[in-house]
Amino acid sequence: MSEVRLFYYEDNRIKIAKSLDALDWIDTKDIIWIDLNNVAFEVESRLEQFLKIDI
Repeated sequence: MSEVRLFYYEDNRIKIAKSLDALDWIDTKDIIWIDLNNVAFEVESRLEQFLKIDI
């Protein structure tokens, strides 16, 4: 089972998004941690493009 969790700041609180759709409204500077568990190549590719890094 695959799982994606994005930990980010919003209104001085730490929140968790469980979908990559959150990348549309989360500012890159607010991302604290990205937890990937057995995700598909497409998920990794989308994150690489968003963050401009290699996973």
